Amino acid sequence: MAYTSREEIIWRPLTLYQPTCEFGILLSREFTSEMLKLRIGTEGQERLNELAVEFVFGWYKCSQPTPYYFREDTALINQFNLNLGKGEWLALDGCFGKNPLEVHKGLIKYESHNLESITDAYALMALVDFWVEYSKTLSEFYSQE
Repeated sequence: MAYTSREEIIWRPLTLYQPTCEFGILLSREFTSEMLKLRIGTEGQERLNELAVEFVFGWYKCSQPTPYYFREDTALINQFNLNLGKGEWLALDGCFGKNPLEVHKGLIKYESHNLESITDAYALMALVDFWVEYSKTLSEFYSQE
């Protein structure tokens, strides 16, 4: 299963067949590079968090006010959050604040943590997909500034 946007494969889930609900995501290097270069600042990051809460968490029933943690002032997301109190998230694997393009030689990897249900996994994938789909709008808006 692969998800496309802008006529290219940008992300795909990993290990969905595991007996637990944990999974991973592979993200294209090109998309990662584009998001690292795109400076959206706090305003853009807050707006994307608001939209994710409205559109994704509207059906998931989550009270996490910041589903996205960004890298500095860029459009790249370091971590997707469901419930930080329970430690439910999907985060860049092995980066620890470093540039993922320098840490990962191939595709960029995210790993989930502490998921309890398939609904949790689906909600995290919905957050990833929402970000990827909305990234074109972000690029158009913030490239004009």
